[in-house]
Amino acid sequence: MAAGRQRTVLRRTGHRRALDTKGGPKTTPDGQVVDDTDRPIPGLYGVGNCVASASAQAYWAGGATLGPILAFAYRAAQAAHAEPVKAISTD
Repeated sequence: MAAGRQRTVLRRTGHRRALDTKGGPKTTPDGQVVDDTDRPIPGLYGVGNCVASASAQAYWAGGATLGPILAFAYRAAQAAHAEPVKAISTD
């Protein structure tokens, strides 16, 4: 990579790193995304840094989100597996 290009990449990414979302959709303890009235949306699950953080406004330190991601991913997978399968219309 040319030196000029490398400096450009570093300049663009140097100060824009995210460790947690501090936002995103709310979920149930089983990872099911809820609507604005806190009702679960069937078939929609989310875990990890793409959904509202379990730490709320706190910062747990680098790598500390890995444990909750694994735990909530397991719960979400179990809940999704137990959810009834719906037929998709091709009309």
